[in-house]
This record gives sequence, C-alpha cells and structure tokens, in this order.
Amino acid sequence: MGSLFSSLPAVDAIPDPSPLPGPKEDQEKLRNTLNGRLYTFDDNDRRTMYDEIRSGSNGTKTWNVDGMGKPAAIAACQSAADVSAAVAFCARHCHPHGVRTCVAGGRHSHQCMANGSFVIDLSGLKGITVNEAEGHVDVMGGSLQGDIDEATEPYGLATTAGHVASTGCGGLIVQGGHGYLERKFGMVIDNLLQVEMVVADGGIVVADEEQNTDLFWAIRGG
Repeated sequence: MGSLFSSLPAVDAIPDPSPLPGPKEDQEKLRNTLNGRLYTFDDNDRRTMYDEIRSGSNGTKTWNVDGMGKPAAIAACQSAADVSAAVAFCARHCHPHGVRTCVAGGRHSHQCMANGSFVIDLSGLKGITVNEAEGHVDVMGGSLQGDIDEATEPYGLATTAGHVASTGCGGLIVQGGHGYLERKFGMVIDNLLQVEMVVADGGIVVADEEQNTDLFWAIRGG
C-alpha cells in the first residue's frame, strides 16, 4: 500500500530563488527593526537557521510538503509590530516585483513556504488568554488549535474549532473553520468577536461589531 503523503522534495531539485528585491539598506533596516529575525536565502551566515525554519525542525512543522519551496526570505516575527514591519516592506519592495507574500502559521497550507516568496512566519506569536467570566479566549496569531484546547480545558471550557491540534488558528478562523461543536455552535468564524489585523500597507487595526465594521464583515465571509 502506498503512502498517503508525498515525500519531501530534495533541496537540490528546487530552484534557488532570486535575491530579495529592494536596497540592501532597507533589508538591513527591516532586520534591525524586527524583535525576531530576518533570514534570506542568500545569507550564508544564517543558512542553518533559514533551513531549520523552512523545514520546521526548529518548532512548528511544515506539513504540506507540496508547498515546500525555497523562500527568498523568512521573517521570523515575535510581535504584531514585527508583522507590520514585514508587511510594509513587502508592500514597498516585493509586490512591485512580483514576489509573493506568504504566511506560515500552522503550516498546513501549500503556500506557506512558496518558492521565491517572502514568508512571514508566525510561529513565534503563540499565546492564549482565557477570560473565564466572559467565556471567551484571546488567541495570538501563531497559536495552534491544540494550544486553545490545552488552555481552556482546565476551566471546563471548549470552543467550536478545528479537528486537528496542529492546525494554525489564524488560517482556520478566517477560512471558516469546521469543528466538533459546529452543529450546535456554528463554524469558528461565526464565533469571532474581535480581531487585530495588519492590513496591506502595514497598519495595525482592530475590527469588531463597533469599529472597522466593514473589515470585520469581510473577514467573516461577507
């Protein structure tokens, strides 16, 4: 019986990406701005860390090997400010040159490590805060479904969320989200109360039923 999963592509079989566009001084400015780290494919001094983050051997595993390329750069973000700086850089330098911006959360997407892309890695943004009195949780963008389960279980609480513990919460939520409790409580997106987002120009906004309502309507599917 054959394997259900494709094998990891040999690194040598994947074409090397073009250098990250934009002046070197702007790349260094981004590197110095981040609380996390910026790794570029052409930076031999940091190649080991680049390879570890790309494969997930340093933490969050890259599940979908069909999307396992060689990004031009990986921004290992530690805060919303890091994501903001990375998105602003992409808007200024990557998009005009056709370089895609990809997001690596739970890393189930076939686009999370696309070849030649600029990857915003959220694995450093994990954290769950349970508000027992209000019956809701605050979830950081790099958290996994298993993190929510682990945080809420001691309170005897659960939320309608994904079936798989390794699923990234960000992608699961804004793409609808099926879960074990959805027949009674709806899909994950139906239970979203508020979101802090980095928008296309790098700005950070909060959207809910009272502020930026059109954006909140849009991210819940319209």
